[in-house]
Amino acid sequence: GYFPISALNGIVGVKVVGDSKSITISNPSGSEIMEIVPDSNIVTINGVWKKTDNVVLYKKGECYLPIDLVSKYTCLSVSYDEKNAMYTVSSAGTKDISFFPKNSVSDTPVKQIDS
Repeated sequence: GYFPISALNGIVGVKVVGDSKSITISNPSGSEIMEIVPDSNIVTINGVWKKTDNVVLYKKGECYLPIDLVSKYTCLSVSYDEKNAMYTVSSAGTKDISFFPKNSVSDTPVKQIDS
């Protein structure tokens, strides 16, 4: 399933900014950042590239995150109620959102481009 990114804006202070080319999600303190390229399956989490199982979609001005991306790479939990066709996002009482894993040896670090 997919979750509209605009629904994350404001949840325990999560800030979502961007457009069809690039979107940044950050926690209230700005210490944790997820960068997303719509219509791609590559995201950057705290400077580390991650390849998601599903592509991030962008349609009619809205970006849709794969549920597995939200569940796997944030401290938010997402559940889906099939009967009511409703997603629920919860922060499990955290005061500040964290994106996981902050440092990972299994993923490729962001490469610097020399100009």
